[in-house]
Amino acid sequence: MNDASITIHLDEFDDVLGDTVDDLVRRHGEEIATHLRSFLIGIATVEVVTSTGRRLEWRC
Repeated sequence: MNDASITIHLDEFDDVLGDTVDDLVRRHGEEIATHLRSFLIGIATVEVVTSTGRRLEWRC
């Protein structure tokens, strides 16, 4: 079993176009993970960390 992982820190996206990081992750988080899975073969876990410290994780 592959246990490689990647963590994405989204702090730089705070309040982009009036959205908070949590808003962006809520709407686009699964899409982010899906795109990463298609490009980063061998990555088993994608974790998104928002500026508020919230952690969201997807198992690939």
